[in-house]
Amino acid sequence: MLDVTRRRRVAALASLAVLVLAMPARAESQAAGVGQAAPAFSAPTLDARVVDLDAWRGHAVIVNFWATWCAPCRKELPMFESVYRDERARGLEVVAISLDDPAALKDVHTLARGLSFPVALAHDATRNGFKTPDALPLTYVIDARGVIRARFTPRRSGLTKDDVLAAVRPLLMTTPAGASASH
Repeated sequence: MLDVTRRRRVAALASLAVLVLAMPARAESQAAGVGQAAPAFSAPTLDARVVDLDAWRGHAVIVNFWATWCAPCRKELPMFESVYRDERARGLEVVAISLDDPAALKDVHTLARGLSFPVALAHDATRNGFKTPDALPLTYVIDARGVIRARFTPRRSGLTKDDVLAAVRPLLMTTPAGASASH
């Protein structure tokens, strides 16, 4: 019985992934939330720190919603790591928020291994003003004043480093800030 249930769940998730990947996507300047204050978010990270968007005021921030079962999400994580490593000295912060069930914590830890930015579970958030995404991956770019400047939804071709940098670089400090803020 468990195998049948699991196969149905996998089939349903695969169908959802096909629908999500078939949807066109872009950085949406007209999407709900773009141009508005970013919702509050605070949660413990996998390494027992706390990430709080309010504490990152003064920095550009990428907030990425993802899950271990989402193939495009897994593909994006190394790209976000590259963007973060390239731009953190100019004030960029990144947080990856997993929508996985707490039972998948081991899988989340495995995929987060090697990432230098914080990873948190949405389930553990003490404050989460973001709505649960209808589709994954979903990424927000927030400016130093806490205003959402871009929202990237799923796309067939995948989100690229160039896409993210085009949204992030105008929000960054023009001279290196030295060490990035502590998490």
